[in-house]
Amino acid sequence: MIKILLVSAFFLLAACSRDYTPASSANGESIFKEACAECHQPKDPAVPQVVFSLNEKNANERYITHKVQGGSLMMPKFPNITGSKMRSLSTYVLNHSVAK
Repeated sequence: MIKILLVSAFFLLAACSRDYTPASSANGESIFKEACAECHQPKDPAVPQVVFSLNEKNANERYITHKVQGGSLMMPKFPNITGSKMRSLSTYVLNHSVAK
């Protein structure tokens, strides 16, 4: 029974999607603040410009796009962030990350 509930919860959360669409004038910072900042805050208050610690192999636009558009167990997908808006968001995220 617990296994069924866990599997059901996984598929429910994995399929979660946000209906956010960036404004035509939005840049990476504004997209991040509107769509991401609710969950993603600086890890260290002494270094507020760093929001993410990324594995070195994931510190690239392709990975950021995959995570944003596909979501994950704990993150909803944002299918309406595409094209130049996705590139702008990816650049912002990468500029505010440290690779480890």
